Amino acid sequence: MEAPAAQQWLERKMSRRDDVVSALVLVSSPEGLRTAAVWPRGSSEQRTLADAARATFTTGLIVDRDDQDLLIPVRASPGASPASEAALAPDTAPADTDVALRAQRVLAKPIFSRGRRVGALAFALRDSDDDTSAQPLAGSPAAPPSAAHGTTPDAVRALAEPARHPGRPARGDGSSAPASGAPVAPAGGASAARATGGAARRAHAPGAGDDAKGPSNARAPERTRDGAGPGSPGAARLLDLVAVALSHEGLERSAAAVADELAVACDCDRVAIGLTHRRLIEVHALSHGAELNGRSRELREIAAAMDEAADQTVTVRFPPQPEDRPLITLAHAELAQRQAAGALCTVPMGKDGRIVGAVTFERRSARPFEQSTIDFAEDAVALLAELLELKQRLEEPPVARLAAVVASYPKRLLGAGHGRLKIVAAAIIAAAAALTLIPVPASVVAPAHIEGAVQRVLVAPADGFLKQVHARPGDTVRAGQLLAELADEDLQLELRRWENEVSRHETAYSEALARQDRAQVVIAQARAGEARAQLEVVRSHIERSRLVAPFDGVLIKGDLKQQLGAPVRKGDTLLTLAPFEQFRVILDVEDRDVARVQAGNVGRIALSTRPDDTHAIRIVRVKPVASTVDGRNVFETEAAFEGPGPRDLRPGLEGIGKIDAGTRPLYWIIGNRAFDWLRLTFWSLSR
Repeated sequence: MEAPAAQQWLERKMSRRDDVVSALVLVSSPEGLRTAAVWPRGSSEQRTLADAARATFTTGLIVDRDDQDLLIPVRASPGASPASEAALAPDTAPADTDVALRAQRVLAKPIFSRGRRVGALAFALRDSDDDTSAQPLAGSPAAPPSAAHGTTPDAVRALAEPARHPGRPARGDGSSAPASGAPVAPAGGASAARATGGAARRAHAPGAGDDAKGPSNARAPERTRDGAGPGSPGAARLLDLVAVALSHEGLERSAAAVADELAVACDCDRVAIGLTHRRLIEVHALSHGAELNGRSRELREIAAAMDEAADQTVTVRFPPQPEDRPLITLAHAELAQRQAAGALCTVPMGKDGRIVGAVTFERRSARPFEQSTIDFAEDAVALLAELLELKQRLEEPPVARLAAVVASYPKRLLGAGHGRLKIVAAAIIAAAAALTLIPVPASVVAPAHIEGAVQRVLVAPADGFLKQVHARPGDTVRAGQLLAELADEDLQLELRRWENEVSRHETAYSEALARQDRAQVVIAQARAGEARAQLEVVRSHIERSRLVAPFDGVLIKGDLKQQLGAPVRKGDTLLTLAPFEQFRVILDVEDRDVARVQAGNVGRIALSTRPDDTHAIRIVRVKPVASTVDGRNVFETEAAFEGPGPRDLRPGLEGIGKIDAGTRPLYWIIGNRAFDWLRLTFWSLSR
């Protein structure tokens, strides 16, 4: 089943060629691959072409088969294209006759649409070196042999032109828009399949060779360089190479696709693309789908040849031709010897006056690279250099890209030109020097916290048990307010006992007085006085078991709610109380900075609760003994607020204090700690 659009597209493509025997287009459908077009129109589907088309669609690789004496049945028809007419010699072959044309090569390539394989194109070629004649098929009317007809096999170049879906809109020149290419690789089948060699080496690059003939050269307009003029096939091929590079994501895939296209365009058995990394060239892609893994020695040899050309900043051709100027080709000679290459050519890849990579072309045969092929290769490499180098930069880590940008500035500053950049750099250096040398206010920064100016500690008056708690830290209390109670059951028993003792001794005193027993009166009076004294002591203990606030203030320590009923010892700290609006600031100054802090210095403090609001402080006292806080050796420095402190101030608040310490140059402020550390380190290591 043929699709009209596909048939028209195929006929338009094949009408421009005189070396194609037959062609076939398969497109993908829900039922599988189906025939969309055959050429010449009305010919039967060829199994050889169909197998090649299915193979290239399945693998995504270009199929290149050399089949000697392959007979392709086609329909001799008065409506055949010029190519088929020339091949069939319609003046001698009857119309509507099935004849067989001798073909020696089958090429197939996948068709892409929006980056997806949608079909395949396959066609059979005659060989330009052999006479090709039409032979009648069995069961067909005999057709007289036609005259010999030799053409140039330029189909390899046609495969380098990206295949699009036949149904896609065409450009103004009637050709499809460019798309990504496919790498060349061997394909299986009844015929012997090879990735390179054979007929592949018989194809010429655009304008390749002085003896190149065929339609491509006949149509070539004026060229500034061979094959590179506007509107020439070489210029179109260059644009196709750019389209191939842009249609693939990532450096490796893009470089591999470009290498495949260059191998076909320049009639090479292998093309290697390398890019500069840390001043040396590394191979990133090989044509024909070759893997880079496991080829370390081979890749080193190719990279050495690339470096050799890059160091000389000139295209190197090996073996050198008589018209070439003398060049160093040691690495190329070694590569040719080890890889059995008959001809090599390496083109450096330059951008902005520097080498960013190189491309090495290899041929197994001894046929040297023609000047037109080298010109085309140089044009292609120059056009692709910036694109491949950009893809390489995009795959680098952000730190590496930033380092590359920074590293480029010294070259600009020290090189010629870039006058504005040099003026800006000089102004920045002058401003930095001025800011570094001009003295600026210096300060000592230290962590700080708020404490009450006076702190009253309430302790356990005697051994006992915690009975009740009426306040917690953070509560504001008034003088005389009950804060906590200790259990007083034992004291109450002691109180009643001494009350009974006092009553008993007073009764004895009254009886002795009534008997006028003066001795007993004195004894009873003394014992009653002693009992009263003990009674007062017990009453005092009971009173002290009730902890009350000695003044108005805030409770800052002593959360006893979770310790009800717990035993306490006489003298244990239970609660800590601080008065209202009487606070001090304690700064923990490190030992390396304490020499710059003295009593009377002023500064400011910012509390963590309100970092946007700072308050003036003045140093009152520097404690002469160091203490360890959080693993740091610090000196406790006391400071007082200058004027009224913040209204919502509470003991325990933390913040950062900055103490004025005169003026110092900016470089000293930034680097004094590092300088001190280095001095101590060097001194400790010195003898």
